[in-house]
Amino acid sequence: MAINSYQYLVEERLETASEYYEDYEKYYAEGEFSTKASEISADINQRLKNF
Repeated sequence: MAINSYQYLVEERLETASEYYEDYEKYYAEGEFSTKASEISADINQRLKNF
């Protein structure tokens, strides 16, 4: 959702997604989707560096 949105909203939405990941890691560190979530988080962080 963040990547395909209006340019002025992308950074804010990526930051929100990063916060959601932090919450996921806090409560479900050993969760079923933790590997995929880590990959997505790395992508989010890389995109945030471009702003």
